[in-house]
Amino acid sequence: MNLSVFKCGTNSRRSVTLTFFELLTVKNRLAQSLSIIGLTFSLCSCASRPESAESVISPQSGQSALISACPATPAETARPVETPACVAEPNAPPPAPNVPPPAGEAATIGTPAQESPTQVALTQEPAIQESQIPVSGDQKSETQAGEAVQGGEGSAETIAAPEKIGEAATIPIVEPKKVEPRKEPVEPPVRVLILGNAQSIKVRSEGELVVSFGDELMRLQPGSSIQFKPRSARVSVRMYPVGVATFTASEYEKAMEYAEKWREDGYTVRVMKAGGPIVRPDGTTADTTVYWVALGSFKEKKTAQEFRQKLLDRGVSCWVIDESVIAPRANIELVDETGNPRAYADSRVIIGSKAPIKIANVPFGTGFWSSGNFEDRSYLSPLEIIADEKGTLAAINEVTLEEYVKGIVPVEIRLSAPDEALKAQAVAARTEAMAKLGIQHAFDPYDFCASQHCQEFGGLQRRTVRTDAAADATRGEALMSGGSLIDAVYSANCGGHTENNDSVWSSRPNAALRGVAELYSNPDRFQFPLTQSQLSKWLKQTPRSYCGDPRTGDMGNFRWKVKYTAAEMTEIANKSLNVGTVKDIRVLRRGVSGRALCVQVVGSRNTVTVTKELEIRRVLGKLKSSMFIVEVKRSGGKPVSFTFYGGGWGHGVGMCQAGAEGMGLRGFNYHEILKHYFSGAEIKKLYD
Repeated sequence: MNLSVFKCGTNSRRSVTLTFFELLTVKNRLAQSLSIIGLTFSLCSCASRPESAESVISPQSGQSALISACPATPAETARPVETPACVAEPNAPPPAPNVPPPAGEAATIGTPAQESPTQVALTQEPAIQESQIPVSGDQKSETQAGEAVQGGEGSAETIAAPEKIGEAATIPIVEPKKVEPRKEPVEPPVRVLILGNAQSIKVRSEGELVVSFGDELMRLQPGSSIQFKPRSARVSVRMYPVGVATFTASEYEKAMEYAEKWREDGYTVRVMKAGGPIVRPDGTTADTTVYWVALGSFKEKKTAQEFRQKLLDRGVSCWVIDESVIAPRANIELVDETGNPRAYADSRVIIGSKAPIKIANVPFGTGFWSSGNFEDRSYLSPLEIIADEKGTLAAINEVTLEEYVKGIVPVEIRLSAPDEALKAQAVAARTEAMAKLGIQHAFDPYDFCASQHCQEFGGLQRRTVRTDAAADATRGEALMSGGSLIDAVYSANCGGHTENNDSVWSSRPNAALRGVAELYSNPDRFQFPLTQSQLSKWLKQTPRSYCGDPRTGDMGNFRWKVKYTAAEMTEIANKSLNVGTVKDIRVLRRGVSGRALCVQVVGSRNTVTVTKELEIRRVLGKLKSSMFIVEVKRSGGKPVSFTFYGGGWGHGVGMCQAGAEGMGLRGFNYHEILKHYFSGAEIKKLYD
């Protein structure tokens, strides 16, 4: 079914392809929204002629629009709006056919298209008021750390052929953020989310500010500031499919075969494509393309999570995808320094200046260890202010990849780190960005967020001559293995031994991400993996390792101790687990470094098993890492206290930043540092 929208008095038409069930969903949403402001909604049988559609008129504004439905033409394709953020999941067989979707939720669903908002300059605020905008529970979604904006203006294209009459339905392949094949080795631009969910964004520049919205242009004198506020906002409408597998560029056939198995079992399936090929100076190509297999789409996130749990119970590793089916809109009010409104813009404003642009009250350190701090930060031009998923505002900075790396290095590693450690950080940051460009936030109007979820990005803040020099000295360099970019992850302190990637995340074993020891003295003293008694000695001592050098920073990140009373432990555990009084905590499985991978919390009400490194740390009180042992002190058989002896800070996979500093202090160059942490990887030039 094709949905076309006309504006009276114009020949403007926008068309998108919808299934019948999708059309009903959109119709119901629009009818609900329009009824609140006194509009009516109707569908007609054909939109081939504007006069065949029925108009709807706003009593407040007098504006009208024509809405109609007709069969889709081959050139008009559906486009989804959002995919999973970043985690690659392993392939797993479909569950038995008797695992249905949760009651009341049909697995129907392609993805309705999202219409990009037109830029409109307004001389007065439109008639629609904030109180008239429907904001229901199912329209609000939880976001991952740093992901304040969901579902933006990026177009998605349906690549597969339409369903053929008389033949089996073709599984659609959608590409939410099309990455054009690069014919030359060039430095790409990147879009970075600076902040989101903002009720107000204030910017200032010592140079002339040029503010553009629609066909309007506003120039502000040097030293001036301007503030942006959302008015008459409309939140995005969300849907929640469930991803069940990730396949690489060379595994297209496997992805389609796997998707077909799910379709044969009665599930509605889509394959989502992200990433793309990168041409190197020597003419070879590194392809970052991934294919996600996704099932159905649910109206409520809770229902999708229940369906996911059913799949997990069947042994299928999966995740909930948060996508937008109706984009957010907001009238953005431009307020001058005197507090007076100067103009209104429809959902998007672009700001430029030859001088740095300062944004007030930018949050930083957001993520698992959120600092809760804010500061004014400066960025290069251009900045973009847009409406985000909650009807509030977000700020996006577009920079070159090298400027992005220069903004990462000084906030991701200590400024006092040796030059070779700074270079290693620059290469790792660049590799991460290139490997995940077009993938990390595939359905968002930006490529990366400026938080721990992607990589911390400080703009021009804290950049120094040394950190810029480290990026310049390694310009265009990235880590590759087997012709592909590696996942060059890193953490603050590994505690003396890094961990295998597949132990920490639900991803396939990666040869470049194997756990390695950091001991530089008596390396044979501890043989990994350690026994329980050896691990106790390991964590209660300070072995001589690169990241255990006092010159690399806070030794409290290398070895730490946390003690809870029995009452405190019970309170902490029951924030996430319904276990009652905590009686014991048992580690059932460990990784090669000694990190806990599976923990059992025994309570008076329930016994719950917790897996995944990050989740274990979270439910046990936000521990610095999962490399720990726990000792329970008892009195009369009842626990009195729980003491955790731990090592490291962070997930421990890939490069240890403190360890890189320690190696740099001992004369290793950045090539040697990176090869130590990323087994078998080589540094290659991606562009000049």
